[in-house]
Amino acid sequence: MTDKIVGLNGKPVEAKVGKYNLRICLVGSDDIDIKNIETFGIAEDGFFMVKSLDNKRFPVFMVNPVRVKTIETYVDGQQPLTKLGSEKGDDDFLVDLLRKKHEDQSKN
Repeated sequence: MTDKIVGLNGKPVEAKVGKYNLRICLVGSDDIDIKNIETFGIAEDGFFMVKSLDNKRFPVFMVNPVRVKTIETYVDGQQPLTKLGSEKGDDDFLVDLLRKKHEDQSKN
């Protein structure tokens, strides 16, 4: 798969050895870890997606990019810098309030 990746200089990019993992912090949901990733980014349909080496056929995770707060990649055996969060922050409360207001308006 790496033979299709080209750097800014126009030459093929060599993959670095090691298993890479991904920590995604989301608005309105618990943060998640995805192990052994192959690639991630914005797909043609506009969704943020993650593909894993464990399942090359389909994305293992897809979400609207607006919900992504931060993304951190780290090598297997290292600890990520960001902590997994399951408590709601200020942004999450704002999203909840906007959802509630939208639901109330749509009922009227």
